[in-house]
Amino acid sequence: MKPVHGFADRGKAVGIVAKKLRLEVRVHSQQILARKDPDLIKESTDKINELSRDTISTMSDIVWSIDARNDSLSDFLGRMQDLTHTMLSDRDIRVSFMQKGMDSRKAIRVEVRQNLYYVFKEAIHNIARHSGADSVEIRLENSDSAFLMLISDNGRGFDPDTVRGGNGLKNMQMRAGRIGASLNIRSSEGTSIELRMNGI
Repeated sequence: MKPVHGFADRGKAVGIVAKKLRLEVRVHSQQILARKDPDLIKESTDKINELSRDTISTMSDIVWSIDARNDSLSDFLGRMQDLTHTMLSDRDIRVSFMQKGMDSRKAIRVEVRQNLYYVFKEAIHNIARHSGADSVEIRLENSDSAFLMLISDNGRGFDPDTVRGGNGLKNMQMRAGRIGASLNIRSSEGTSIELRMNGI
């Protein structure tokens, strides 16, 4: 049986996030107990809350990605739409979600499902936290021969070659490569992420 990378990767990710959470709680709890600057206390508690949410989200992703009951395109699309609502709509970012040729009854291989979703999640995460966008367009097109996922926003853009802490972008490229997909990122006035691969 071919190993599924996603489970090991996400298990490692949970360990990393959980370790960061423990360290942050320890440091920031000391600040809170010392009754230092109220602004620092708020910053500390906000960071703890953010890391807690990240840990819960990562664990939820693991459970979803390895559950064979979630192998249809319908489940996949539902997960994507839930994520956009949670991370974008709740921040008053307008979302246009268009799809063509996505047969909701069709099964999707677990490795494809995992890696596509994590590329999508990283893109949405970056839009929500870094782009400053107020409008996002998501387009999914599928046929027997080709699949397209296009995510565009009207945010401030960035230079993919010089952005700091670019592990997220590298992970997106790595995950695209695992399923034989090409991933192109263009950013100037707004950002466009285009993934192409054989039909799913």
